[in-house]
Amino acid sequence: MSRNFAFAILAAASTLGLPRTASASGITFVESAYGLNFGCTTACPQPDGLSNFLTTITTTSLLSFSQTFISGANTTTFSAQTQSSPGSLHASASASYSRTGVSDSRFVYASSLFRELMTVNSATLDGQPGTLTFTFNLDGTISESGTGNALAYVGLGAGTVSNPEAYGEQFFAFEPPAGGSVNINNSVTLAVPIVYGREFLFTAALGTFAGGIELCPVAEQGTSTCPLGVRGRPTLGVGSGSSSFFNTLQLTGLTPTSSNQLVTDAVFASGSGTQYSTNGVVPEPGSIALLGTGLALGVLRSRRRRTNS
Repeated sequence: MSRNFAFAILAAASTLGLPRTASASGITFVESAYGLNFGCTTACPQPDGLSNFLTTITTTSLLSFSQTFISGANTTTFSAQTQSSPGSLHASASASYSRTGVSDSRFVYASSLFRELMTVNSATLDGQPGTLTFTFNLDGTISESGTGNALAYVGLGAGTVSNPEAYGEQFFAFEPPAGGSVNINNSVTLAVPIVYGREFLFTAALGTFAGGIELCPVAEQGTSTCPLGVRGRPTLGVGSGSSSFFNTLQLTGLTPTSSNQLVTDAVFASGSGTQYSTNGVVPEPGSIALLGTGLALGVLRSRRRRTNS
């Protein structure tokens, strides 16, 4: 697949003129997108009277919607939620419908994306080439029944601001067995060439689809006829689909190497101000304090139980 659907969605948002807030460096570090595809190029025929909609927002807040649409004898309920932060992406989409008489190709999608301007510094290797391996954990469930479908994608890329995938890109597609479900708890990785001490751009995207949906033929994916890699699939009858990855796509590892040897003095700098280590995002002091408080309360409760028993 030549382009990840979430990259394409967010690029489409830019061309549509939707608001995008950039940092002083010109990079938007987090974005969330959700929307519906009604299969209409303009306003849909009555009684809906709606066009396809796409909402892209630069925020770390939770975005969500749920709505039921009735068109003649066809009833469809869509829901989606998404949230983005550096190193942690969340997206979920679901659809259920009853369609009789007239086939329908509507679907819902949600995507979550973060970009990072990153520099890996090393007192012993600055200016020298090496490799950085990004490791993410993907945790969620995809299910479908009847004539419904559901899909999920992960896209990872690294390069320059002008060419975000110049150093490497990797795409992962996930589908359940027909009419069934699959639980996914997988690691996905991308290893890219870097120069220690030199800044580069990294991008990660997670996205979900549900409804009357199918993958485009490989030859059409990423082209003008199928820019998102998927397309609506006309469906009849009763169906449902769910692509639930709100558990997260989580950055769990950054592994810097040189000549296949781990670089132990590597220090990560970021354009967003996020702190990174070889284990991913470094928790903020407030988060650590809250975790410590929770652990202390748990120990106290455990002691009380043993005392009262």
